[in-house]
Amino acid sequence: MSKLPTLGATLLCAACAAVTPGAPRDELVLPPASSDAPVLPGPAPRRRTFDVVAVNARCQSCHTDIAREWRASLHAGAHRDPVYVSQFAHEPLPFCTGCHAPEADPTSPVPEPLSVLGVGCVTCHVVGDRILAAPKDAVAAAERVPHALTRTADFAADTACAGCHEFAFPGQGGAAQPLLMQSTVGEHAASPFASRSCASCHMPEVAGSGRGAHRSHAFSASRDEAFVRSAVVVEGARLEQGTLTLTVRPGLVGHAFPTGDMLRRLALRIELRDAGGAVLARQERFFQRRFGFRRAPNAPPERVLEADLRVGVGAGPGTLVVGGLATELPAGARLHYALHYERVADPGGYAGGATVDGSILLAEGELTPR
Repeated sequence: MSKLPTLGATLLCAACAAVTPGAPRDELVLPPASSDAPVLPGPAPRRRTFDVVAVNARCQSCHTDIAREWRASLHAGAHRDPVYVSQFAHEPLPFCTGCHAPEADPTSPVPEPLSVLGVGCVTCHVVGDRILAAPKDAVAAAERVPHALTRTADFAADTACAGCHEFAFPGQGGAAQPLLMQSTVGEHAASPFASRSCASCHMPEVAGSGRGAHRSHAFSASRDEAFVRSAVVVEGARLEQGTLTLTVRPGLVGHAFPTGDMLRRLALRIELRDAGGAVLARQERFFQRRFGFRRAPNAPPERVLEADLRVGVGAGPGTLVVGGLATELPAGARLHYALHYERVADPGGYAGGATVDGSILLAEGELTPR
C-alpha cells in the first residue's frame, strides 16, 4: 500500500502550523503526485496525495486579501449555493459533484469540510505536486515565496477554466460531436475578445494591502449588476405595424450572452398601458438556448439543440423581435418594454413558469405606434 497519504500528512502538519503575520514561514512541501494526476485545473477526480483542507488553510493564511475575496465568491460557495442544492436534489449526479465539489469523490456523499471548501485555492492552483501561477515580469517572478512555484502560460489562458466551464450533457462521452450543455470557451474563441484571457474580465486587477496589485478572486459574474450590464448595448427600439424590434449587440463580452447552461436567459416583457398607466395587455418572450428531444423508432430519445436565441451567436448584432402587438391603441396609450437578464433557479419550460433566482434590468422604455 502506498505511503504517500501518510507522508503528505507529515509534511503538511509542519507547513500548516500557526504563524504570525510577518514571521518566517516553513516551506510548503507537497508529496509526489499520483501517476494519473491531471496537468491543469478541472473537475474531480483530482487524485490528491495530501490533505486539501489543510493546504487550503495554509494558502489563506498567507494570501489574506485573495482569501477574503475567494470566501465571498461563487467558487467558494459552489457546493452550498441554494440554487445548486435545489437542482442537485432533483438530479444528484456525480457529473454535478465533479465541478461543484471537485476535491471530493463524486460517486460518494460529499464530506462537510469538502462541501465548505467548494472550488478552493488548491483546486485551481495545486495540480499534481505543482503550485501553478500565471507568468509575471522578471522582478515579480524573482520574489521569494515559501514554496516552489510553476509559472506557466497555460494557467493564464482559457485552458485553466475550460475543464469546468465547457462540457457536454451527461452520457455523451462517446459521441463524435457531443452536445454541449455549456459552451463558453468555444464561444470565447469565436468572439472579438478571443485574444484576451477569461481572467482579464472576470479577474480584474485590484489593489492589495501590502503585496501590491493582484487579480481579484471575487470572480465577477452574473450577480455583479454593472458587470452584466456592460455585456450588451440595447438600441434602436421601434414599434411599427404591431411589431416591436430591439437591436441588442454585444458590449464588453467575450462569449454569447447569456452564456452558461439552461439556467440563464434574457426576458423581454411588454405591457400595453393606457393614458393613466393601467395595463391593458401583457406579453413576454425569452431568449436563450432551447433544447428538446429527437425521437426515432426503436431508439432512445436524443437530446438536440432546437434554437439558440442569445446575443452574439452567429454574425452581426442580435435583433429581438416581438410581433402581433396592437396596432390601434386608445388615445394616449403607450407600449412599455423591459429587457431583463435572469438567473433561473428552476426552468419550468420555455414558455414561462420558471422560478427566477435573480434579475438585472438591462433596458426599458416606452413607445407609441407610428
